[in-house]
Amino acid sequence: MITARRVAVASLLLIMWRVAHVVASLAPACMPPPQAAPIPFEHVPPVLLRSFKERLGEISAPGGSFNATDVVWFESVPQRRFMFFWTVGRRWLIATERGGFAYSNPIFLYDLGNDERKADLIAEKDASSDTACAVALDLIAAP
Repeated sequence: MITARRVAVASLLLIMWRVAHVVASLAPACMPPPQAAPIPFEHVPPVLLRSFKERLGEISAPGGSFNATDVVWFESVPQRRFMFFWTVGRRWLIATERGGFAYSNPIFLYDLGNDERKADLIAEKDASSDTACAVALDLIAAP
């Protein structure tokens, strides 16, 4: 017989499993290759941030609050968060986190024009938290 207590216990176990999954999947620090420079969020060209907002909506700053789960929040928080930024010349690699049941780490490679007025998306790959560094390294190393 299904009782309110059983439903509450099952719901609590499901929430605990999901929280444990999200915490375990948080991406570790990732070191760029020698030819790439890590860039702090505050120094990312505004054209890249605008391009992301137009393409994907609101994105939280690195370490900022975002909804990493499918739990409905009472406050409005983005479903995505920036992880890190690397640059090699005009090429910019942007690693992000996407929340939800299928938590993932989309990695984007952009070409920033000489005048820094336009950002062209060159490549986009989805990664899991345990493959995000490898995917980022592969994308930044591609010609």
